[in-house]
Amino acid sequence: MIGLNEKTVYLIFQLIRCALTDGRLSDADRESLTEEMLADILTVSHKQDLAHLVGVGLQKNGLPDKESATYEPFQLLQIKAVYRYEPLNFEYNRLCEVLESLEVPFLPLKGSVIRQVYPEPWMRTSCDIDILFSKDHLQKVLDHLLQKEGYTYQGRTSHDFSVISPGGQHIELHYQLIEEDWVAAANNMIQQVWEYTAPKEGFSFWQEMTDEMFYFYHIAHMAKHYEHGGCGLRPFVDLWLLDRMPGADKDRRDRFLEKGNLLRFANVMRQLVRVWMDGEPLDWITEQMQEFIVAGGAYGNRRNYIAIQQQKHGGRQGYLFSKIILPYDVLKTHYCILYKHPWLTPVMQVRRWCKLLFCGHMDRVMRDVRYNDSVSKSQAEELKQLLQDIGL
Repeated sequence: MIGLNEKTVYLIFQLIRCALTDGRLSDADRESLTEEMLADILTVSHKQDLAHLVGVGLQKNGLPDKESATYEPFQLLQIKAVYRYEPLNFEYNRLCEVLESLEVPFLPLKGSVIRQVYPEPWMRTSCDIDILFSKDHLQKVLDHLLQKEGYTYQGRTSHDFSVISPGGQHIELHYQLIEEDWVAAANNMIQQVWEYTAPKEGFSFWQEMTDEMFYFYHIAHMAKHYEHGGCGLRPFVDLWLLDRMPGADKDRRDRFLEKGNLLRFANVMRQLVRVWMDGEPLDWITEQMQEFIVAGGAYGNRRNYIAIQQQKHGGRQGYLFSKIILPYDVLKTHYCILYKHPWLTPVMQVRRWCKLLFCGHMDRVMRDVRYNDSVSKSQAEELKQLLQDIGL
């Protein structure tokens, strides 16, 4: 494993399990929490935005000792998690009230929703607020927020607009759940999201996903980040809680996943959760997944991304060609004018090349070339086999 050992990962998840349940560490696990191990756990869990949960788990077990160098950092990160949550939650509720008054259907996503399954909502941290709208209503919402509510426009990506609230919170206004060029196998199901929503109790326009669609979206989002170089550890905590929800219909969820070609991937993710949370032994697939995900950090890394893209494009040369000539469906996400004027595609290809060559992007291009060359034949074969085994 790169930069991390299995014991560190295991103890992080055992402490998170304690934080989320009434469980306690075993005597053997307590003895493993040396000062050196606590320092490693602090470093890794902080990078993964899970240190506040680990701190709660330690606290429930009467750890660490107040003389420990990690005692104050763990305490401080819990306080910061609460502090981050309060203004974010205030802005979220205020925004939802504004959107309800506009009489436009809207669908909150990700952390704003999933924190409801945590024992305390502040335990599920997030950096922004994500809300989905129909493309037909997005411009109306954007204009109102900018002109009437004091929001500031930040920019557009291939699937959302970014704005900043008057209170400084980052809001992503989505017009599709996942970019069209990611998790292609699941895209058809993702496009049907509005068929699997219903108004939240007490509201007319605030929508909620059905359980099976929300679960499917969570798995699809993990798959998207995995394809992008890694998804971090936090989605696995979410998944563990989703799988433990009272009354959840696993068979219905699985039928939905199978229909969207994500059941094999979901099963591997569930197995890895059981390795980390329940102590099940690693097999070849979960060991490879563990190494890839931990090496990728909280949001994936460029080296992992390029290694996966090589496999999707037939090797090193195929990856390089795919970056030189972007297909229309990808290029239009960079240049929005192509949505209305696809005939400009060759012009935008040339514009993109000029931008890469003359606008300060050559360092990144050359770094990607070096990463592309650094993937060995054996690494490529292992990754190819892994992608086949997990259904991607």
